[in-house]
Amino acid sequence: MDAARAQRQFERDGFLVVRGAVERTRVDALRRTLHRAIVARLKSAGSTVDEAADLDGAFAQLAALDERYVGELFRVVRETVELYELLLAPRLLEVVRGLIPQATLHVLPEAAALRVDRRVDAKRAFHWHYDYSYISMSENGITGWYPLAEMEPALGYLRVIPGSHRTLTPVRYREEYSGIGKFLGHNVYELYGVSREELEARGVDVEVELGDALFIHGRLLHRSGENRTPRGRWTVLGRYGDLLDPALVARGWNTVRGTHAPRLFNELHPELVHAG
Repeated sequence: MDAARAQRQFERDGFLVVRGAVERTRVDALRRTLHRAIVARLKSAGSTVDEAADLDGAFAQLAALDERYVGELFRVVRETVELYELLLAPRLLEVVRGLIPQATLHVLPEAAALRVDRRVDAKRAFHWHYDYSYISMSENGITGWYPLAEMEPALGYLRVIPGSHRTLTPVRYREEYSGIGKFLGHNVYELYGVSREELEARGVDVEVELGDALFIHGRLLHRSGENRTPRGRWTVLGRYGDLLDPALVARGWNTVRGTHAPRLFNELHPELVHAG
């Protein structure tokens, strides 16, 4: 697909799948680093390690030992070279530049994320939301969604509502989940004034394979798919925006860094935020 056609499709639908955009060598390198980090943490905690366990097996052992270790892994992955080599791969940046042309690209390391969605961790799943409420970069910001493992329908694809990025949906702000690092922090913002039945009726699953890249607009309504398998759905999320977006520049590039998150959206769009 040529760049102009891809941009038109993205502007219309709010999402775009680019087949084979993620190099397998970069995925494999990050998976090896994750596996080595998990094994090293298990050993440091005095746990017996099955050296033959695959990434899913090692992660399950880490989670069973102590959930705090999972949080440590999610944080430290942001500090690995292999993550940056994937997120900043020339092919991916080429696509992003085509989707927000004329932008001076802005990449936010604090908002990049590793996700491991397992059947036993359903409470961590995101319900319908849009990333801009949590990741308040430029309003034309993009999330890149990159699988790190073979995909199948039972693992649960991302579900989106095409075209929903054209307007900002009101939200309900949940103060009880607003503390930084809260386990259920993904519940800080709930969509307001729209039923889940209506959302589901408009939603579509976006099928992707390992090696594909899914790009979604920061204002696109979407939710996590349900994982019905014993495997983990391993994905990496990259955050890209326009450094010179006038509204972002005017607030001194204030975004989700540090203790300001995730309340910044309340200040940017008070007319959309309902308390309770």
